[in-house]
Amino acid sequence: MAHLQKAKNILVYFILRLIRVHVLLQPACSGSGGNKMEKKVLNAMKKAGKPVRPGEVAKMIGEESKEVSKIISSPKKQGKAMSPKRCYYAPTGK
Repeated sequence: MAHLQKAKNILVYFILRLIRVHVLLQPACSGSGGNKMEKKVLNAMKKAGKPVRPGEVAKMIGEESKEVSKIISSPKKQGKAMSPKRCYYAPTGK
């Protein structure tokens, strides 16, 4: 019986840790956090004043290039960004 109680306590501990990690990471993955990053990316593209590659935007805002590439896909679908030529992006002004 003591072994079952100990196993149960360990299991509860790890579940609570997972929930805590999920809650801490949630703002980075949620829609509101994503909107902030989208705004950051769009503002950087506007400041550049020309079509830019995701890597250039990443350097401007201090993020990873792969993250910026993922973030750009949402404004592109919404019509807020466009790709005038392959691998280059610019805001549409919407």
